[in-house]
Amino acid sequence: MESKTGNQHILSFIEETLKKIEEIKKKVEELENNVKENPVSKKETVKEFDLVLSAVKKGLLTVDTLKDEYRNNKEIALEAIETEVINYKYLSDDLKNHYNITLKAVSICGLMLEYTSDDLKNNEEICKAALENDAGAIQFVGPDVIDKFVESVKSILKIDGLQLGKMPLHIQEDKIHCTEAVNQNIEAIKFVKCDELLHDKELFLNLVDKNGLLLEFACDELKEDFEVIITALSNNKDSKEFISIKVRERILSIFN
Repeated sequence: MESKTGNQHILSFIEETLKKIEEIKKKVEELENNVKENPVSKKETVKEFDLVLSAVKKGLLTVDTLKDEYRNNKEIALEAIETEVINYKYLSDDLKNHYNITLKAVSICGLMLEYTSDDLKNNEEICKAALENDAGAIQFVGPDVIDKFVESVKSILKIDGLQLGKMPLHIQEDKIHCTEAVNQNIEAIKFVKCDELLHDKELFLNLVDKNGLLLEFACDELKEDFEVIITALSNNKDSKEFISIKVRERILSIFN
């Protein structure tokens, strides 16, 4: 009986909350309609703003449901981010290019760097705040400042080499960073764009000895190399799919 009564209280609370949300939405809609149909006094405008701001603070309205003038309001933006940081994604382009608003967003969730303007993705302070919150934000750091975060990149790749796949192209082309990533996780070779490493026979002998299917990511020259091919096939016969067509038939006849 107590459990049933408790459930009834919860259901009643949910029903009352939903009713309040609907009431607030109706009031906002009514106010918006009045604005369209009738001249709006300053007092009425303030009343509507306060109502919207209150609803945003309580999480009853999200930025993506607001009309443009509120999506571009700094006070509402800051409250919305504080309530639920994903609201930053739906702010106007002007506000996503606003330093303080963006700094607040990325300090709460570094991955919000994805949605900011190109200018702020190349702002060192904004990027630093984002990375301090979430190292994964490195994938959104702009090309103008990425080199300032070399140590951050190294630290990330030492922990998870597969993060190379989320890095900017010039990081994927960098021998030192790519080596760091592959040393941590051999599967990171999938994201390597460094031509020198993709032609490195000793590297690929080591890789395909552990996982023959990684032959797929070697350069064409190594896909014709007998030693590399045999090592790959010894680990996984399915790696035959990645042998160069020029030598495949001859190699497979010997191997079989």
